[in-house]
Amino acid sequence: KGSYVLPYRPTGTVWKRGGVGKPTWYIRANHGGGYSYRLCKRQLGVAVTESCFQQIPLDFLPESRLVWANGSSLSFRPTLLSEGTFPKGSVWAMNPLPNNDQEYSTPCPQPGPPMKAPTAYLEWGRNPNECSGTWPTTVYIEDSVRIPKSLEPGEYVLGWRWDCEETTQVWQSCSDISII
Repeated sequence: KGSYVLPYRPTGTVWKRGGVGKPTWYIRANHGGGYSYRLCKRQLGVAVTESCFQQIPLDFLPESRLVWANGSSLSFRPTLLSEGTFPKGSVWAMNPLPNNDQEYSTPCPQPGPPMKAPTAYLEWGRNPNECSGTWPTTVYIEDSVRIPKSLEPGEYVLGWRWDCEETTQVWQSCSDISII
């Protein structure tokens, strides 16, 4: 019942109709798969639901970045999929960080040596490099999405949905944003 109890929490994030939004996300435990961003118009007294998010899927632009805690970053072209997606015609992006360096290429041209990273169990784990692993906790992903020109200005909820590949899990997160 999260959609009934979560209070409105303005973030100060403002996106312009027809402009580009730069949402970010971070992996605590890597499950592979793909993800999408969607919007739901906030309406007083109306629940934020999956069907509401499915009405406004956002299109990705072919430019993303990996950003590390030390401030360095790397631009890359995300792997995008628009066939066989739901809702029909929506665009999904593949998780750019492979669980291991044998699954698929990382976006890093020279990924570097193995590294320690905090795990979900308050312990330390090892990743093959800074651009892959089960615990890629030292980097976040910044995507670029197109904000539809046709949106009515107002308050929206940005939804992020990650459908895992290595488990039967769906992870979701949301944030309040303003569209002008």
